[in-house]
Amino acid sequence: MSLRQIVAARTGRLVGAASRLTGFGAGEAVTGKLAHAIDPTLLSALASRVPEGFVVVMGTNGKTSTAAMLTRVLNAQRRNVVTNATGANLVGGVVGALIKHPHAEIGILEVDEAAARSIVPTLEPRVMIWTNVLRDQLDRYFETDIVIRHLENAAVSVRGSLVVNADDPGLVGAAERSGKPVVYYGLTHARDEGSALAADSANCPRCGAPLRYDARYLGHLGRYACDGCGWKRPEPDVAVEPVELRGAQRITVRVCEVDVTLQTGGLGAAYNVGATVAAARQLGIDEHATAKALEGMTAVFGRGETIGNGVLLLMKNPAGGNEGVMQVLEDGYSRILVAINDRHADGLDVSWLWDVEFERLKTTARYVVVSGDRAQDMAVRLKYAGIAVDVIEPDIKRALDLVRAEPFAFLATYTAMLDARASLKGKSERLA
Repeated sequence: MSLRQIVAARTGRLVGAASRLTGFGAGEAVTGKLAHAIDPTLLSALASRVPEGFVVVMGTNGKTSTAAMLTRVLNAQRRNVVTNATGANLVGGVVGALIKHPHAEIGILEVDEAAARSIVPTLEPRVMIWTNVLRDQLDRYFETDIVIRHLENAAVSVRGSLVVNADDPGLVGAAERSGKPVVYYGLTHARDEGSALAADSANCPRCGAPLRYDARYLGHLGRYACDGCGWKRPEPDVAVEPVELRGAQRITVRVCEVDVTLQTGGLGAAYNVGATVAAARQLGIDEHATAKALEGMTAVFGRGETIGNGVLLLMKNPAGGNEGVMQVLEDGYSRILVAINDRHADGLDVSWLWDVEFERLKTTARYVVVSGDRAQDMAVRLKYAGIAVDVIEPDIKRALDLVRAEPFAFLATYTAMLDARASLKGKSERLA
């Protein structure tokens, strides 16, 4: 590396270390952000030192968990992996991760869709995973069609294959237009009653006619076909069969006749296993080795994570919210805390709360607390859902004190989840 690049990396490391020592955060993003500001060519220099290249994970939901799963599989193969485990997926987070792991053999990096044009062309991924495109952070991403265009632009830089969720028609259309080799994964079935309330991409990407669904799994994800032109869902190369769904605590799936049990839950976890198996195949790792590595894996960073008496369920868009509601129902929680913030990392627009089917919780909710910057908005939403709110407490730490003595479910946006983890673990935890 050049002298300027060395200075940039070392300065970033010092600032990152100071961030950790002062309890401000993990330091990874600030390390990379400062280093990149000093020398914008640093990303290219660091990426060139990773000999086996990169797997890039993109999509609305599931990036962090899928990257964690694939990293776990590669670690089991005794590979030296660089990954942005905290979910810091902008340029600073990617550069910070590369600075932190200078001797990595291969990179597993999640990348923000809107930031991809500043990152992906430099990485030239050997594999790119597309998880899903769902309505999320309207102030940043606007409509799902714009996010799909970000993914299509990113695919130009892929030098290998795409791993794509076959149950998302918008992604399948984009994959077909990309001209890249595609490996598809998808579910064989889901719950008996899937939510269609948050469906976003329900028109044929080829002719524009409405799609006909034989089954809806989550929002617009499911089995679909177009009666207008005959276009339909491709058969998955990796089919994932949910064998057992137990709320946020446990899921067993069958992939290529191999069973995998995770200590986490939800349909999102089933999809993430499919993406991981498909991507691992592209790296020369068979499904038996992948299943063995994933067996018993626990939830990551608020995605069904259990701390004390609480289970933390990240809820940042309608589809994720509906999945969280279903997990609360399946686990039978009667004490529920919902915390909604509208900070930059959450998205400034909270209108999506009206597309989450909180009405389903009427049968189980017995003690409900709402918290966060938009606690009043959440209380109004629950009132219209027919659910009585026992306490409105904007301060998340005080709200946790009201519920934490007994088992409870905690549905939260990203920054609210960070605040809750800090309180429950008794330490400062900020954005990476």
